[in-house]
Amino acid sequence: MAVFAYAIQALPILDPKTHEAFVSLGEDVLINTKGEMFAKGIVAGWIIATMVWLMPAADQAKIWVIIIMTYLVALGEFTHIIVGSTEILFLVFDGQASWSEYLFHFMFPVLAGNVIGGTFIFALISHAQIRSDKPPR
Repeated sequence: MAVFAYAIQALPILDPKTHEAFVSLGEDVLINTKGEMFAKGIVAGWIIATMVWLMPAADQAKIWVIIIMTYLVALGEFTHIIVGSTEILFLVFDGQASWSEYLFHFMFPVLAGNVIGGTFIFALISHAQIRSDKPPR
């Protein structure tokens, strides 16, 4: 993530219009409060964990599951540590955000939200699966 963000910022590969689009993407994420970062991270963690859970059953439709589930994260403007890190680190390397903003305003709240959301849905699905496997008393 950091290497990619640095490369697209530092190397002469982006025209000025595309550079501004990348800046705008990062700024759109940073306008969220820490609480919003955390809450949106929970939902993103839930969606991505659900996607991982669906993959074994997807068979030939795996690429469609990935496209649909990641599109839902983007559509809802939910925060995810992987994609969002690239967006915010681009701003850091461009001098428009600080490391402190990346770590404390974005990374820690989003990572915590992703972990909680993913763990919750995994625990819920596991519980439902185990309950359905138990014979009735």
